[in-house]
Order: sequence, then C-alpha cells, then structure tokens
Amino acid sequence: ANFSFGYRIHQHVNITHQPIIVKFAIIFATIIVFTGIINNVFSYLTFIKGETRNVGCGIYLFVTSIISLIIIMIFIIKLTILFLSQMHLLNNRLFIHVQCVITDFFLRSLLSISDWLSACVAIERAVTILKGANFNKNQSKRIAKQVILFVCILTFLTYIHDPIHRHLIDDEEEQRTWCVIKYPPSLQIYDWILNVFHFSIPPLINCISALI
Repeated sequence: ANFSFGYRIHQHVNITHQPIIVKFAIIFATIIVFTGIINNVFSYLTFIKGETRNVGCGIYLFVTSIISLIIIMIFIIKLTILFLSQMHLLNNRLFIHVQCVITDFFLRSLLSISDWLSACVAIERAVTILKGANFNKNQSKRIAKQVILFVCILTFLTYIHDPIHRHLIDDEEEQRTWCVIKYPPSLQIYDWILNVFHFSIPPLINCISALI
C-alpha cells in the first residue's frame, strides 16, 4: 500500500504542489486523526475519574483510551515520515530504518491489544449480568489489572517476529527507499493465523457476550 501511494508523492516538491490525490490523502488523514484524538481525549477524561474505574470495565476502557491515543500518535509519525522521506526531506537512513522496524510493530500490537480489551469489557459486562448482586467489584478491578498486563505482554510477544523481518530496500531507478517485510514460508502461515486470531476472536467474543 505504501508503495503504490508513495510513488505518487513527488520528490523535492512541497505539499502545496503535490498531486491532488496526495493532498486528498493528507486532508482525509487529518480529519480521521483529529476525530480520533477528540473522541479518545473525551474518553480519557471520562475514565480518569476514580468513580468510573470502580469496576474492571472502567479500567479496561481507561487503558483502551490511552492506547488509542498512542496509536493515533504513531500513525501521525508513520505518515509524516512517509511523506518526508518520499519528498527527500528526510534522508537519515538509520532513523528511517528504526521507524521501519518499530512503528508497524507497535501499530499492529496496540491495535490488537485494543481489540482484546474491548472483548474484556464485553466479557465483564456479561459476567456482571450473570452474577447480579454477587458481583465483586474489588475482585473485578484486581482481575482487570492482571488481564491488561497479560494481554499486553502476550500480544507483544506474538508479534515479536514482525520487527525482526523488516528492512529497507532501495529503488535505485526512482531513488526511493521502502520499508518492507519478508517472511519465510512457515512464518507467513504463522502470521496469517495470528492475524485471523487477533482480528476475529475479539469481535466473536463481543457478539457472544451481547447475547447473554
């Protein structure tokens, strides 16, 4: 995706003189980013209050709002570096390599963590309904903190193969540098299964929990 779009970014040309599709992409991304920031800032301000975190759901949602803000920041950094590097305004290869290795790894991991925490919210709400008056709020908070730590560690570990196989390649003809990822066949299967697992199980949990 970066390849096809990146080639549309003219080198040594400022943003005002870029093709219309590039300008549109910038405007669209800006709208998405600002909308996301506003939504998540309000969410953060809501759940930073102690009374909203007297059960596990509040803790999950509080952490999710923070993670969502971090995702937006990483997305901004990734997009900015893409533009600057393709416009040849950023030529520090070491810096580009570091962001190549790190940004997508964190984006993938944090997006999955956010999905899993949303599933945790759904599970706890279902448990609350099932237990009724017997629901233990203190136990809920304690479990939530443990689950968040477990989900974060496990998710990062499942994606640890990603940065290891990322590297830069140079297009000598176009004088462009790209961040690419190349897995051996066995790891491609693992990555495919991992994507299916991370992006299908949480929504499935949400659906099942909604039926309870």
